[in-house]
Amino acid sequence: MHQQIIRYSLFALLVVIGFACRQAKYVAEGDYLHKKNTIYFETTATDSTISLEKEQEGISTGEMQDMIKPVPNKGLRLWVYNRIDTARHQAQLDRKEDRNIKKNKKRKDKEQAINDERIAKSKEKGKDYYKHKTKRMKTKRNGWRDWIIVRMGERPVLYDSAMVEKSRSQLAIYLKKRGYYDAQVRDSVYFKEKKQKAFAEYIVDAGEPYVIDSFALDASADANMRNMYRKFVKAEKSLIVIGAPIDEDVLEMERDNFSKFCRDEGAYFGFVKSYITYEVDTIGKGHSANVYMHFIPKSVPHPYIKDSLVQVPHQTYYVQDMTFLLHNTDTNSFKFGYSNFQKRCDDLNLNYLASPGKYNLLDTLVNIDTLYKRGEIDTIFYKGVYLYNDVPFLNPDLIDKQNFLYRPHYAKEYYLERTYRTMLQLDVFSTITPIVEVDPNNPLGNKVNVTYHLVPAQKQMFTLEPRVTTSNSVLGLMGSVSYTNKNLFRGAQKLKISFNGGFESQPLIISSEDGTESRIRKLNTFEWGPTIQLTFPKLVPLPKSIWERTSKRAYPSTKFDLAVNFQKREEFDRRLAHFAYAWNFKISKEQGKIDEIGLQFVNFNFVRLFKTPRFCGETECTQRSVYSQFVRRSLFFVQRNFLQNR
Repeated sequence: MHQQIIRYSLFALLVVIGFACRQAKYVAEGDYLHKKNTIYFETTATDSTISLEKEQEGISTGEMQDMIKPVPNKGLRLWVYNRIDTARHQAQLDRKEDRNIKKNKKRKDKEQAINDERIAKSKEKGKDYYKHKTKRMKTKRNGWRDWIIVRMGERPVLYDSAMVEKSRSQLAIYLKKRGYYDAQVRDSVYFKEKKQKAFAEYIVDAGEPYVIDSFALDASADANMRNMYRKFVKAEKSLIVIGAPIDEDVLEMERDNFSKFCRDEGAYFGFVKSYITYEVDTIGKGHSANVYMHFIPKSVPHPYIKDSLVQVPHQTYYVQDMTFLLHNTDTNSFKFGYSNFQKRCDDLNLNYLASPGKYNLLDTLVNIDTLYKRGEIDTIFYKGVYLYNDVPFLNPDLIDKQNFLYRPHYAKEYYLERTYRTMLQLDVFSTITPIVEVDPNNPLGNKVNVTYHLVPAQKQMFTLEPRVTTSNSVLGLMGSVSYTNKNLFRGAQKLKISFNGGFESQPLIISSEDGTESRIRKLNTFEWGPTIQLTFPKLVPLPKSIWERTSKRAYPSTKFDLAVNFQKREEFDRRLAHFAYAWNFKISKEQGKIDEIGLQFVNFNFVRLFKTPRFCGETECTQRSVYSQFVRRSLFFVQRNFLQNR
């Protein structure tokens, strides 16, 4: 016990001595180590005395500290840096650089000599070409000292008067952005000449903040914008609080939130925060202000005058056309052969490539839907136009099931994002590029055309996953080989076939006649078996008529699981079979959260165990006994999980 205390005491003493070493060891004469930044707030008491405090209510000292430059050294990293003789280290780097240059020069000369010899031999043989020899140049290695300095150490941070002045200016700007328009910031630096250290202090007289007395829309704002802002406030999206300081960051977030609200809820296509400005009126209000929100009209290209813009009011936009372009990845992606595609392009006087890496899309499919109202046909409109070659790599009905934008519905940005997200979840596209543009034939109108460029991902893949396990001296080698098809029947059906196998080795203790013991390893467990998983992005086996009426917001899917496993041990042989069938739904309850519901209808398990005499003892059973268990589960249960929407 006493020895431990002595050892710990010596270790603590060494640490103290190490950190007590001169921190400005490698600071040049006339320079100072920038040791610390401190912020003080001036406060005036009732008796008019002024005191300095390290915090003030309503102001984040941490945010202000992050703005101050330079940032002092971390004590441990500076201590590590000071342990290295920098002059010796630099001399070492210079010597290595010189040696590296000389070695590379020799290699370059040798390379040139070999190439000159090869050129001469080629000329003798009458050839105008030769095989060029390239010598690999030696790279410089800076050594362990440089690694410590760069990775673990940190050069001394020196005092810089210009940086202190800039930090003071940044703190003043920060306070004004937080509503402290009368704030004053002073800086003060004192030095410890002997230790070559500098300490910077910032004295802040924040004053009284300006607060929001009232918040209103500009009187010239049109009725549409007034109505949208009323909905915005009613939905509790607004961050403006009467009586709170005039914080520019809060006003900026209000612009962001309201512009997104207009695009999502009002279908104001192209409405961005730059169309929103503020006017802050503090005249005759003391430390309060009236804040007005202004709206700038939208500028669009003039339909008749080239290179001119015309202003139009913000308005609700509607989807006019939906187009899905199903691109080919390469020449092998043409089901009926690339040569047939080339012939069709020749017949139409088209180039094979519409643009670098993209093929012309020659086939068209228009998906038409019919709405019924009170038993009569009400409206006929297009679900979308599909352009592809030969055969579309994905069923258009499935693409339509992921689409939330329809003609002639509202062009809400939220629907566009949801469509992109649900298409991405199919895991059959390498890229999804949505393009929304105002109808070029009527640039001043309120109709937009939506186009999706869809490029297929790699359909099939093989994976190998080896694993090494160890537990209680039992070593195991496991692995799996799997084949995955992401788009089995052109409907995003995902098939995964895996074969898992492996073995375990357990040490055995063997006693000899003379009483000695020895350890040997023996393979005592073998396990193998296939697994098949098949997933459908719809409810199987419901007919298409019912599936089409299923809400696409439910994100339905069906999963089949089939597994067979064989395990062989000295004690027993086990055979296991498993089959499961389930439906899954993901229902969005609110923005950013999804309610997952699982309905499992079937869960079959079959286990058969062949026991050996080693399992039950040779005196109890002299032959292999069989134990079988058949478990059938046909369950209907609901599993709910909250998932974060990514």
